[in-house]
Amino acid sequence: MLKNNTFVYVYETDWAKAVVKGTWSSKNNVITLHSEKQIECDVREVAASRQSLRVILLGDDAQLAPKNIEKVMFNEHILCKKDSDAALAYLETFNKIMGAGSKQERDSIKKMFVPQWYNCFDESGKSETITVFFDKNKFVYKIKNPFANEISIRFRLDSNPLYRYFNDESWVWVDKKMLVSPAGETFRKGKK
Repeated sequence: MLKNNTFVYVYETDWAKAVVKGTWSSKNNVITLHSEKQIECDVREVAASRQSLRVILLGDDAQLAPKNIEKVMFNEHILCKKDSDAALAYLETFNKIMGAGSKQERDSIKKMFVPQWYNCFDESGKSETITVFFDKNKFVYKIKNPFANEISIRFRLDSNPLYRYFNDESWVWVDKKMLVSPAGETFRKGKK
């Protein structure tokens, strides 16, 4: 943490390093971090003829999309379930292209992000948010159309998979040495 309300977060492993810069603010013993880069994506909402909500996670390039999707939540409390039928249909198309497509088609599909489909059932009928937990990051999207029941999110992330996005994330200062989130997760400083 620097005196001019900026911070530099460095995370380093044996094979890669990420440097995140941003701003911080404090109130009492709570410090709030906001990184310069934020998660970029395009979202499309559709009111389709479906009984359930469908969330589709997309990416143009596997390098700029989530690597490990931990879970997808609807309205912050309902877990969306992965749609294995849609995944199998995609795999079937992928195998056809890999078997009969041109070299250019095969090369381009290898670099693509494999779409992820999730379904969710909610009796309340009120759509408020979609939350995606991935790669130790959290992305929250506030749904604009309350009648939308198909949400497509196309991610464009930093090319460094270790990049950590801080979006007004609050941490508690403990013993003047370590930052700990209110949920109890330890803030890990990288090697400098």
